[in-house]
Amino acid sequence: MHPAGNWPRYLGRALALCACLSAALPALAAKARNDAIQPDATVMAVYVAGDTLKARHYATASNSWIEPGKAFAQALEGDGRKYFPNLYLVAATQSQPQDRQYALLVAMDPKWSESRPIELTLGYVVYDANGERLLEGKVKPATARMVSLDAIVTETSVLAVQQAMAQIHRRLASNPPQLATAPAASINLARLVDRAKPRRTGTGVFINRSGQLLTAEHLVRECVVLEAHVDDHAVPLATRTASSVLDVAVLDSGVAHASSLPLRRDAGFDLGEPVLAVGHPARGHAGDAPTLGRGTISAEKGPRGSLGAFQFSASPRAGNHGSPVVSDAGELLGLSVGTRDSDLLAERGLMPKNTDFALDARHIARFLQRANIAFDTLAPAEAHRETGAQAAMANTVQINCYQ
Repeated sequence: MHPAGNWPRYLGRALALCACLSAALPALAAKARNDAIQPDATVMAVYVAGDTLKARHYATASNSWIEPGKAFAQALEGDGRKYFPNLYLVAATQSQPQDRQYALLVAMDPKWSESRPIELTLGYVVYDANGERLLEGKVKPATARMVSLDAIVTETSVLAVQQAMAQIHRRLASNPPQLATAPAASINLARLVDRAKPRRTGTGVFINRSGQLLTAEHLVRECVVLEAHVDDHAVPLATRTASSVLDVAVLDSGVAHASSLPLRRDAGFDLGEPVLAVGHPARGHAGDAPTLGRGTISAEKGPRGSLGAFQFSASPRAGNHGSPVVSDAGELLGLSVGTRDSDLLAERGLMPKNTDFALDARHIARFLQRANIAFDTLAPAEAHRETGAQAAMANTVQINCYQ
């Protein structure tokens, strides 16, 4: 305790300290203003894979959907624009307005952990309008401590976008590049895709000897690059025609094939008929062997609201997007198209786990006829030189979708 007689001296020191602080406050305030975000008016185009922005997961424990894709998109459009007000997202399936320009192109790759605690690692690469790589980086913010999973992914997305944009903003400000502009329509998205691992993998079946493949439409939707592995070689694919209603697509490979899988002519199928299904679960590694599943046609109709689907129990599961459902005689009876719905229904205990849905080949035939796509047929009474397994294995390939 200070002696009472010394209080004037301490009061004087306190007043002197206050005076010093008062003099310093304007300088501190100015520094705070300088340290605040100075928005950069440079027009920035941001590309994020379509599957990433649409990612959503059903949380059984909370009986709710968690939407990390939506959370990340909102963080970009909200917090990202605090740094670059002229930021906009580039979509693979949408043509850009003819008058839209860009000076910076940023490819972002957010990756969420598949286990608890929920973590987000955000990698980015920045290009100029001439395609030159200016800089790259990666951020991994601390996991947000929130009550709900939805709040966690929202807050973690905000933190990741803030940190990434702050890095880009700071590094460009420290060494400002000479930036030109270019039309957004000229962006080559194929350069931006991650070729280390495909976003989706599945199966295609040759339907004619011209090298055209039949597969599920949802497998090839929004793909920037499509490839098939044919004889251990990567073959680029282009979508010839597709139907989202039937969930079926025809792809051009440009490579002739020695055989094709014929459709059953003038007949449907029998309930309980034995079938085979072939899938390619390689996840992007050429040369991995396909998976063969055997079962039966278990129901003549698919899930409520589906068109022309039937239920079967021969799914090879992983990689079965577009898997052919084949008779013992080597006839194409259907195309596996229900993977996503069946996985969710199985998780919720609403259907057996070894069950899937296929589009009836009679609907496939009508689809191909309307599109003037050639295909072979085989009558039930005709003998086939191959078994169903041999025919299916010889005429299916793995398809990789890159975004």
